[in-house]
Amino acid sequence: MSMVDTARDMKLNPIVVDLNDHESARRNPSPFGTFAIIYNGEILSHHPISNTRFQNIMNAL
Repeated sequence: MSMVDTARDMKLNPIVVDLNDHESARRNPSPFGTFAIIYNGEILSHHPISNTRFQNIMNAL
């Protein structure tokens, strides 16, 4: 199961942003790199995490 599927199961509406060029990378809201989980404007993770870790983070909010 992908993290997107997990988010949908949690009744969230995930948005995946592909960084295909320098302009989209520059507009990336995370200064840490090309992966981020952002919820309500807050960066929850700036590196890939497992679905279990994602669920734990979201359940703690």
